[in-house]
Amino acid sequence: AKILICVRSQYTIIASLYYLYVRKGGTLSFNKYVKLLIDNRKLDYWHLIQEYQKVFSKENVMVLFFEDLLNTPEKYVENIMKWIGVDFIPTLPGKRFKNSKKSTRFIKIQRWANCLLGTKAFEREISVDEEKKLRKKIELRSRLLLPFDMFLQKLSLLGFIQSEFSIRESELKRMEETYGPGNKRLFEELGLTFRSSGYPGSRT
Repeated sequence: AKILICVRSQYTIIASLYYLYVRKGGTLSFNKYVKLLIDNRKLDYWHLIQEYQKVFSKENVMVLFFEDLLNTPEKYVENIMKWIGVDFIPTLPGKRFKNSKKSTRFIKIQRWANCLLGTKAFEREISVDEEKKLRKKIELRSRLLLPFDMFLQKLSLLGFIQSEFSIRESELKRMEETYGPGNKRLFEELGLTFRSSGYPGSRT
């Protein structure tokens, strides 16, 4: 088997993961969520890649960067095609698809609704009955919050709501310590410049 792993800077991926977590019923605040991720060493890419290399060997594990997909999508796809041994290089559409971005304010409202409705993020061990109850609560939340969502999206389009979740300085330092050494090893392994990568550890 060939294993393709796409990574993204821990700085920027956390906010996206947090939105998915809240959408699925999570109730932790952003700062508590960040702390939990770091405590559990989630997003420790180097450790993950090493484990795959042990099982499938280095030549069968390819690592790509989400940032390259944004900056040079054609080259990104071409690298994948060549690696899996396909000569055909597709022509990518000129118009790029963009996910709709929720405002931080709406995500906070969603989290409050989760707390009030008693939801929780989906777990692997959840029973069928519990999953049905949880899905009903999330559907109810979506219906109740639809007017807020539409209103805040309009404000966002008009440029009134542009704020992002910000990681506390103390947690930024912990991210540097937790992920920095592994990120550096990863970039060295791939023969890439780490200093200007924008990944934790590259600033020091």
